[in-house]
Amino acid sequence: MAAYTKLCVFLFMMMAFVGGSMGDQYMVGDSSGWNSQGTDYKSWASTIQFYVNDVIFFNYNPQIHDVMQVSKGDYEECIAGNPLAWYKSGSDTVQFFASGNFYFICSYLGMCPSGQKVEINVLSRNTTDNPTPMTPPLSTLAPPHVHPYYWGFDNAASTNPLCFYHHFALLVFASCVLFLNLQ
Repeated sequence: MAAYTKLCVFLFMMMAFVGGSMGDQYMVGDSSGWNSQGTDYKSWASTIQFYVNDVIFFNYNPQIHDVMQVSKGDYEECIAGNPLAWYKSGSDTVQFFASGNFYFICSYLGMCPSGQKVEINVLSRNTTDNPTPMTPPLSTLAPPHVHPYYWGFDNAASTNPLCFYHHFALLVFASCVLFLNLQ
């Protein structure tokens, strides 16, 4: 029993360490999501301090919108011909693994020029580091995810790795409590 208790304590400590490195989660545009309904994405992004390991979610209608990560020049000119990443599911997750400026646009005709674009400035959690002034290589972003994530209100959310972590933690906790109560 002592070995099992030590294992439970070890697992909880590991989960706390992993959970602490995941970063914060933000829905782009908050409740408005990613659309052309007049959301000021520049203003939205300016109210949030993004850090390495933070996650942003794009929620939109994939029949009339998409998300492209582009270079700074393509962002400024609303050019969608050379995307660094292209998200098309309607519910996309992007996690930042490096500091720097990241640029996202909607490539559908007229959307980017009308304001459906956002620049995300990601800082290192180490306050002595300054963000890189250029767009980091694509390898510093999590790969495009095509699974939905609706803040845990949809059964399909259980396929999201962040949601899986929370379910796993609950399972370990319940197992430990059950075992210790049976002893």
